[in-house]
Amino acid sequence: MFLLLGDAYVKLREKFPQNKGLLIIFDNMDRVPPTIAENLFFD
Repeated sequence: MFLLLGDAYVKLREKFPQNKGLLIIFDNMDRVPPTIAENLFFD
């Protein structure tokens, strides 16, 4: 997953150098089991 996001970040910076970064929004996190949510955000 991180390789995909890293590639997306590089391509966006090449196309839009004036932008500062990439914003990722996780939706429906209330439906994810707590152990998976902890792995996503803390590990």
